[in-house]
Amino acid sequence: MSSFQKVLIVGSNQLAARLHKIFEGSTKIKTADHLADCETEIFDFIWETEHGNLGNKKKTIQALEKFVLNKHSIVITSVLSVTCTEVSNWTNGHLKIVGFACFSDLDAQNLVELTLPLTGETNNLEAVTKQLENVELETEFVEDQVGLVFPRVLSMKHFMLLRKK
Repeated sequence: MSSFQKVLIVGSNQLAARLHKIFEGSTKIKTADHLADCETEIFDFIWETEHGNLGNKKKTIQALEKFVLNKHSIVITSVLSVTCTEVSNWTNGHLKIVGFACFSDLDAQNLVELTLPLTGETNNLEAVTKQLENVELETEFVEDQVGLVFPRVLSMKHFMLLRKK
């Protein structure tokens, strides 16, 4: 992979906007709601940020599989509502997929959780880790579960606070 990286962020939510701000200046970056806007471009990393509507997420992932022109492109997908392995199963196996979860306010929490699907390769994880370290974000590899660790811990803390009332 070249030292100059090209990044695509797919989505129009707070997380996509925050990722754009983080990568701005360190890479050539593009944000797109529609993949048709960048069909002829080649990206090293594609950050897919849909986490609300699983139907839309699945369509986006399947479209990415047809769209990715570069065989070394890595798709980093939000796994707040689905496992990384399930996302991988939506494809024909042509995408290099890494799952991620983080707080949308990465200023307060500069930690990004990463995971691989069952058939994932550690070199993809290492490439994403290096990219995040280049923008001074910490990473933690966690087991592939829906939401990874952050949301579950936050939910437990919220639940415990409600029980005390």
